[in-house]
Amino acid sequence: GLGIPIFLTAIAGVVPMARQYPRQAFVVFLYGAGFYASIGSGQTVFFRYVLPLLPILCLPAAVATDRGAAWIAARTGWSRTAAVVILAMAVAGVGLVNSVWFDVLLSRTDSRVLAARWLAARVQAGVSLYDGSNDYTRLDLADVRYHQWWYDGPTESFGHPAGETPVWLVLYESALEPYARTPLPLRELARDRYHLVHTIPAARTRGGSAVYDLQDAFFMPVSGFHEVRRPGPTIRIYRRRDAASLFGSGQDTPR
Repeated sequence: GLGIPIFLTAIAGVVPMARQYPRQAFVVFLYGAGFYASIGSGQTVFFRYVLPLLPILCLPAAVATDRGAAWIAARTGWSRTAAVVILAMAVAGVGLVNSVWFDVLLSRTDSRVLAARWLAARVQAGVSLYDGSNDYTRLDLADVRYHQWWYDGPTESFGHPAGETPVWLVLYESALEPYARTPLPLRELARDRYHLVHTIPAARTRGGSAVYDLQDAFFMPVSGFHEVRRPGPTIRIYRRRDAASLFGSGQDTPR
């Protein structure tokens, strides 16, 4: 959350802060210790639980930056203000870039919203559809009068007595696998009996270096933002090959 430069500077500033501002440091660190003990007593360890600790660590980082700037100014002839500005930019630059990058990505429309809009304009009333999702990824298709089908993992089927499958398949993929995982039989079914008619990519690569909190259904990484195009999982929408006669020609161009 801080970035490595601020984090290391914060560690370097703990002792100087405690010496220079003992009473204030005691209050701040007491809160930090109490908060950490509180969240650490449970078994759930979401990344976001430690966010209130980040401002606390920024305080010793600021003290270390100020002291470092004074040391640089005394040995280079720079003004202390110039040294503080330059050193602060060096320390906080990575964190600033990541913060802006994160906000830019969040400003883009979520892949699940785009998929719902695309399907709403194409799914006819009463047509069968399987949304291969859970409560965290399921599309908002409240305005679409479709027939929802469900996939049974143990039998690897949709439970139809004649072995029929839905007209539409909506499948998900993400590095956040616990919340966006498509079973292998479903992927094979989509490959063998369906056309891929629309894809909404959320990531640039399937794996990559983006780091996610695998316990949290939050489809944005905490680092590695260059791997991400938009919030949400990558969504692939398939249409059954023998159902093409239900749709007008040129309506759905695969991509």
